[in-house]
Amino acid sequence: MAERVTAMRYAQAVFEIAKKNNEFERWQADLEVVSDIAADAKVLAFFENPKIDHKDKKKILEKQLTSLNKPAQNLTYLLVDEGRLAMAGDIFIEYSSLYDKKRGTEKAVVRTAVSLSEKEKEEISVKLSKMFNKNIELEAVTDMSIISGMIVRVGGKLLDGSTRSRLEKLRKEIGEVRI
Repeated sequence: MAERVTAMRYAQAVFEIAKKNNEFERWQADLEVVSDIAADAKVLAFFENPKIDHKDKKKILEKQLTSLNKPAQNLTYLLVDEGRLAMAGDIFIEYSSLYDKKRGTEKAVVRTAVSLSEKEKEEISVKLSKMFNKNIELEAVTDMSIISGMIVRVGGKLLDGSTRSRLEKLRKEIGEVRI
């Protein structure tokens, strides 16, 4: 929990820098690169190893960070120096959330038993945009366990129109009926 709060603080600081310089997309891309670096377990173990000299870590990082803006490079060096590179993914997620709010965009995850076509994704996205009065970025996930229908999660809201949940509800109701 404490790490999540720390990641939120880093993300908020980065967001303020991005706002000041109007570089939201640049920071989004840079934080994704750092997050990808930290996602590799072997790489993370190397950079979090206290026995390896900071100069050696910096030399290796310099090669990986050439495409990043200077402040993003400095943030990465700071995370490595503080032994917090592992939270780069959380910082990226928190920053993305702040940026989505600024743009009036909400992410939606739609789970269906079968893959959706691009046309179906677009139709669902348009309907959700109208429902929530926000731009919706849709992520479609195939989950055969729901049998049919769909489960939609937008922010903290869950819309469950799956056959699986209907069957579970029916089982519960039948179990409550005494003959």
